[in-house]
Amino acid sequence: MGLNRLIWQTSTGANALALMSAELPARPAPSSSARGESFGSIVLTPSAPVSTTPASMSAARGDVAEPRGSTRVLLVDDHLDTLATLQRMLQRHGYDVVAVASVVEAMQWVERNLATPDQRATPFDVLVSDIGLPDGDGCGLLRQLRDRFDDVRAVALSGYGMDVDRRASAAAGFAMHLVKPTGVQQLVEALKQVLASAPATS
Repeated sequence: MGLNRLIWQTSTGANALALMSAELPARPAPSSSARGESFGSIVLTPSAPVSTTPASMSAARGDVAEPRGSTRVLLVDDHLDTLATLQRMLQRHGYDVVAVASVVEAMQWVERNLATPDQRATPFDVLVSDIGLPDGDGCGLLRQLRDRFDDVRAVALSGYGMDVDRRASAAAGFAMHLVKPTGVQQLVEALKQVLASAPATS
């Protein structure tokens, strides 16, 4: 009986998402026509691996235009493993996720996806941004967006959760401040709350 790796592990410092790894005995699916593979009573549907290299994420950055469908999240994090993991998990919850790794990439994507130069509505529904970024910080990014658009809803991700950190993100306009490592369900619940809240004002 072979072994099949179900999940993988990545952890690099306080700001990284930690995932556990496990191997379980595999049992063939009842028929070759089944879409998933059977592992005892668990059925998994195969999915393509997500590469964390900048070149492979070009479509997510907006280099390839895609039609807007479900709730769109602009996700910003410079830790590429965390970025790819959160992108994949939010997509599994039905979100349309645009993943970028810096302030510059976020603003470039926004400008490329405006219908008109003077558009006042954001081309995304909610911003999820790490606070510490290589070319600035999430608070500065949100301030730029709030200066440009009428309603920007945002959730902060940070390795720091002291009162001073939460006050700083709230002052910048973040509706919620989540401390890493952040569980996906916690993030999904935060997104629901922020999207259901009254519009933010500049």
